[in-house]
Amino acid sequence: MSFNKLEKYGIVLNRLTHDKIELLRNWRNDPKIANCMEFRDYITPEMQEIWFRTIDNDRNFYFLVEYDGKEIGIINIRDIDYGQKTGEGGIFIYNDNYKDGVVAVRASLCFYDFCFETLGLNKIIGHILQDNIRSQKFNTAVGYELQPCQEQVLNQLYFLAKDNYLKKRESLIQKKQIQNDKKVEYLAWDTEFFKKKIGRVFVYNIDNLSNILQAAKNDGYQLVYVFGNQDFAVNDKILKQFNGKLVDKKVFFKKNIETAQEPAVFVSEYMSRELTPELEELTYLSGEHSRFKLDENFAKDDFYRMYKVWIENSVKHQMADNVFVVNENNLIKAMLTLKIDHDKGHITLIAVASDTQGKGYGKALIAACENELLGRGIDKLEVPTQIVNEQACRFYEKCGFHIKSINNIYHFWL
Repeated sequence: MSFNKLEKYGIVLNRLTHDKIELLRNWRNDPKIANCMEFRDYITPEMQEIWFRTIDNDRNFYFLVEYDGKEIGIINIRDIDYGQKTGEGGIFIYNDNYKDGVVAVRASLCFYDFCFETLGLNKIIGHILQDNIRSQKFNTAVGYELQPCQEQVLNQLYFLAKDNYLKKRESLIQKKQIQNDKKVEYLAWDTEFFKKKIGRVFVYNIDNLSNILQAAKNDGYQLVYVFGNQDFAVNDKILKQFNGKLVDKKVFFKKNIETAQEPAVFVSEYMSRELTPELEELTYLSGEHSRFKLDENFAKDDFYRMYKVWIENSVKHQMADNVFVVNENNLIKAMLTLKIDHDKGHITLIAVASDTQGKGYGKALIAACENELLGRGIDKLEVPTQIVNEQACRFYEKCGFHIKSINNIYHFWL
């Protein structure tokens, strides 16, 4: 995925394209920027061309920062290691009017949300010159921490851990009074994948919904996901006016893990990075009640394309930390994918082949999940499903899960 545009907190981040590299080169050669960098040599057009060819890929993301219609700086993550979930970050604001203000904070929040929540990174590396006090203050406010034995180092090493960033983000939003200026949050991945402008919004007051949807329509959105709590209900007038439909009643289950379970001999971790036909079929089975399958406004193959990307990226450990499977007669008959957050685990996909249900495979996969989490010092596990999937709901309750929350999800095709 190219992720050409990010939009959040009133900031737009546009992926750096070839036609903008001369603008960036001029910024970078300006002494007010160059003097804050370890590399201070003059950058020629030829050097810039060579550099751009090395970073125009999915291991490097450079975005121009746009605010109020003006391009004011650059923010980036480079040399991403998806296996280790790390990369090296950087930012500079060229326009002096925005260097010390809330705009730079907005840009950082928009970008780091993308790094941690979309790319799935756990840590970002940073280097800051010892005498660059302004940059040190700014980055520590976002959550970067100076690493040991750096006091005498010229270009000092900092780490931004995901959990530390999330804590700092909440305080920054409150302190700086940052809100998502555009009511609808632009979804870069969905927009790129489905080839239409897609956003989402969490709504708590039905009175504002018509204005939100009209503004989204005026802004060119073609599809908006609207999330509300279990009591949130959209009336027929709004549904008809904005071509909306209730597509999911999502129920989230949670469990506190107390003790390790006896591992089942037939459960193993899937170590290959290649997808087998039976694993692919189980992935489709896991999404039988998915809103992306049930909403007929999507193309018929959209659901299958999406879930295939999901499992392909899971076995590559980009969208999952572990993939557990049950083998029977050299065929995979059940599978589960586990994504680990900083203090909890999330089951993202789970399925048992119809001809092997009732053999305890699902419960054994849950046990493997719990043992993995306890081994990492984590005692919380969550899993979503649809409330209409009564079989799944009963299964999770039998495994000791309890309902955490229920959300109503609407799709509005504008």
